[in-house]
Amino acid sequence: MGETAAAIRAVRLSKIFGSQVVLRDLDLEIAVGESVAVTGANGVGKTTLLGCLASRIRPTGGEVRWFGDSPASPSWS
Repeated sequence: MGETAAAIRAVRLSKIFGSQVVLRDLDLEIAVGESVAVTGANGVGKTTLLGCLASRIRPTGGEVRWFGDSPASPSWS
């Protein structure tokens, strides 16, 4: 990932539901002002990814940061 400041950064993001691996070690960086489209077939993890990025779904592994801060940090409360 680049050296520029990211609005959203996911590092090694993973999500497992039971025995179903939905996201595996996903890295994503979205720069300030950048637009991104998430596409794919039904059931490939688009909604799970967006839920993890929005802190509505807790990832099994990895981390999400918004402007360098974790949505789980006390500063987000």
